[in-house]
Amino acid sequence: MPNENSELKHVYFIYSAHSLLLKEALKRLTAKVSANGSEVLDTVRFNPSDHGIDEIMTSLGTISFFGGRRLVIVDDLFGFKREVQEALLDYVDNPNPQTILVIAVIVSDKETTRK
Repeated sequence: MPNENSELKHVYFIYSAHSLLLKEALKRLTAKVSANGSEVLDTVRFNPSDHGIDEIMTSLGTISFFGGRRLVIVDDLFGFKREVQEALLDYVDNPNPQTILVIAVIVSDKETTRK
């Protein structure tokens, strides 16, 4: 999570075994993006049951309709088809400079404590 003096990144991977902690981390990141020189923040959220690869990739490549930065949140990455996961991995190598991609994942306690 970026602190007050850190530069924002183009991609964040946020995961937790607790949905409340994940929600709080997303809230803090959204506040940080809004406070970092962007008067208006355009936020788009995607989940596996309602969205496909074309919609996500179009959103990542589009300049914010409102001006400022665009925050694209992808929930439950592992629920998406493999082609979406691979496309997002490719996107990470060359992200849109006006877009911040956040991949938010709830993981089990066993996955967070793996050695």
